[in-house]
Parts: sequence; C-alpha cells; structure tokens
Amino acid sequence: MYVKGNTIYELDGENRITHIEGGWDEFLKRNSSCDKSYGSIEQESVIGKRLEAFIDDDITRMHIKSIIESVRYTKAIKTMTYRCDSHDTKRFMLMRVEPTTGSGLRLAHTFLKAEPLDPPLKIEPASDESEKFNIRCSICNRVEVERTWLEPDEFSRFSGRSHIKVNYTVCPICMDAI
Repeated sequence: MYVKGNTIYELDGENRITHIEGGWDEFLKRNSSCDKSYGSIEQESVIGKRLEAFIDDDITRMHIKSIIESVRYTKAIKTMTYRCDSHDTKRFMLMRVEPTTGSGLRLAHTFLKAEPLDPPLKIEPASDESEKFNIRCSICNRVEVERTWLEPDEFSRFSGRSHIKVNYTVCPICMDAI
C-alpha cells in the first residue's frame, strides 16, 4: 500500500525491477535539476532492468547487494536509514527490505523528514578521474576531508565552497552499520 512519501519497488531473484508503486516519478521530477534529462530513470524506463545498473560505484553496489542478499538468505526484514539530499535540503529516508515469494524482494523507501542545508552545496558527480573531486558517502552524504567525514553544510563552511564534484563510496560508519 502506497503511503505519501513512500516509493516501493520489487525485485526478482536476479535483482530486476519488476514492479513500482508510489511516488517514483513524482519524487524524480520534484528533486531533479531542470538542466538534466532523467527520462532513462523514469518508472516506465526502469522496469525489467537490474537495480545494480542504477548504482554508479562498486563499493555502494556491493553494500546494497550485501543488504539484499542478507534478506534473501535470512528471510528477515532489514531497515537502513540514508540521506537523499538536494543542494539546499537534507532529506532523511528509511529503506525497508523484505522478502516476498521465492527469491523476490520488496524495497520500501520512506521519507522521514527534511532540514535546510545551510549553506547550500551544489554537488555533481565527477565526469572522469582526471578532474578534481571529493569523496562522498552514498548513504549518509557526508564528504571526506583529510580523513574526516563532514556533513555537506559543515564541508561548505570549512572549505568555503558552494559547488563540488564528487565520486561516491560508503564511509566507514555506514559500512559498519550493515
């Protein structure tokens, strides 16, 4: 059952997205930059594709896969908090992974709360390894500076920057939370 603020999708045993309900496209349209085309990740475009195709870095892909496989193996529901920020808003989310029939899974993403990101910080993926970039956690959105993981607004105040390019990973705190 869809609850406002929820997006739910189901995976088959090969991690292909088989069903989506809730606000997938609505969330995408409200939270995407207007200068970028997101047609390739609209609901109708992702059905039948493997979840891993939408996760850019290997560490995050392995992290999510370990959560998914843990639920498949134990048949126990697993939850994880994460962040899905925009340039000016911290968005706190909850992911619930539960087994369905066979080796299928149901993943429910629930919006918990929002807080202002002050000062705002525009974050974009680095286009290649040759450009200057920072490392950002895919789960908590903290940015690494000199082996310390800072909240985006702390990073902005510390560095004096309002725009950065990033590559993604999973920070040690989030990795330990599995």
